[in-house]
Amino acid sequence: MHSFRRNQILLGLGLALSGPVAPDSNGTDLSPRNQPAPVTPANTTENLMPASAAQATGPAAPANNDTPATRAIGGVPPAALAAIEVEVVVPPQLNIKEDGGRVWIEGVPQEHFDIHWDMHARAARSLMEYREVPLTLAQVLAYSGDAFNLCHASHFQGTAYLGAPHDPMRSLAHALGFEYSALSDGHSGAMRGKSKGKRPQHTQAALDQIAAEVKAGRPVLVGGTEDHCGTWTLAVGYDADAQQFCHVGTGGNPAETAYRWVKIRGVAPGSVDETFGVMDGRVRGMVHEGRLFGWHANAAYLFKRRIPDPPTPGERAIDTLQLAVRLHHAPSVSRRNWGGVDYHFGKHAYEAWADELEPLDFPGVLKGPYETNGVEPAYDWYEMGNMDMQIDQIVVGRSAAAAFCNEAAAALPQVEGPLGVAAQQYRAQVALAQEAFAAFIPRFNGKDRPRTDYLSNPDRCRAGAAAIRALLKHEQTAIT
Repeated sequence: MHSFRRNQILLGLGLALSGPVAPDSNGTDLSPRNQPAPVTPANTTENLMPASAAQATGPAAPANNDTPATRAIGGVPPAALAAIEVEVVVPPQLNIKEDGGRVWIEGVPQEHFDIHWDMHARAARSLMEYREVPLTLAQVLAYSGDAFNLCHASHFQGTAYLGAPHDPMRSLAHALGFEYSALSDGHSGAMRGKSKGKRPQHTQAALDQIAAEVKAGRPVLVGGTEDHCGTWTLAVGYDADAQQFCHVGTGGNPAETAYRWVKIRGVAPGSVDETFGVMDGRVRGMVHEGRLFGWHANAAYLFKRRIPDPPTPGERAIDTLQLAVRLHHAPSVSRRNWGGVDYHFGKHAYEAWADELEPLDFPGVLKGPYETNGVEPAYDWYEMGNMDMQIDQIVVGRSAAAAFCNEAAAALPQVEGPLGVAAQQYRAQVALAQEAFAAFIPRFNGKDRPRTDYLSNPDRCRAGAAAIRALLKHEQTAIT
């Protein structure tokens, strides 16, 4: 197991810290504000962060006469750390309304979140606007880690867009100083296999927590509760008698209106999939130990009370830099179902992506039969829309990463040079992706011919693999 000291270069980005670091009891990599580490699945076949691969650091013990008011982080005094302005914190007015059995929150902005890799980030940005913590989407992507994440699934399996080696919403909540809880009763298929008598108990417990948040004036990110498992919205109201949520924000249909009362899918009589007995949403990232991303029962993200002493903007920047490097080096995970799928992250995602694209036999690969692990049939293999998704993660995500590095460099002059180099490399990634993969931009625009022409041309696939390896080199330069 590796150990680090705060007088070493901070995670390859030149951010020197002073004083020794003791690893925490779990051997996880903690920031100065106890940044939550990636969740480690208990099942060794789905192991995210083996103990042998974990990098252990932790917060330094203060020296004599060292206080938060005087302590410098990375050699930078607190006054300079505070220079990264993100928001002016003003407690929001509680716009809570009640009518009979209904309770709801007024004044939450309406936005379209889409069904894509960044849908949770877009919903969280809207939620933060209501909580009077205004952020750009780029800032949400950076603080959540999504600006730096990349996932490639073996066989171009279709749920790669949900892949992250941590819980991005937990990282965002930590960065902004919110108490946080991710609700999940495990994978939906397993929960639906339980007796009908047990399912309502689990579901009601989740509904009670969501209702408590709404009554406290805090919208909740809920998944799959309207008419489709893939949509995420903000639940701003709850009617226990009618078993309805009031929704703001749209997933699949941008024409949906705000403040619509809808029967809770999978729960309310007469709702879509009412026989499930549970809410069924697609979770991104590792929300609980031992549970891979995918379809989860009673899934929701709760951003609760904001702590009185949230991380300073400078601490937030340092946490984000640490998170970026952890994501780049995150090990792969596997699942035995769906024919057997490996999910690769960071540098491993680039390598696996290039290795699969280079010899691709398209469209022959769509026909099967597929050689699986024999546990289950292949599910959603060779969903080539993953090309759009992964390129979009580069174009949108690394643009946000470059913006973050520029923002951080303005407040951390001691590392302005390395951060400037990182920003340049992320921008170079974006430019290369836009040039090499123009056929897949913008994402899912309905024009399939340029995509199929590209994928069916072996020379272009080989050139694309070379471009992916060049993208990795840019990112490695940014990180190191």
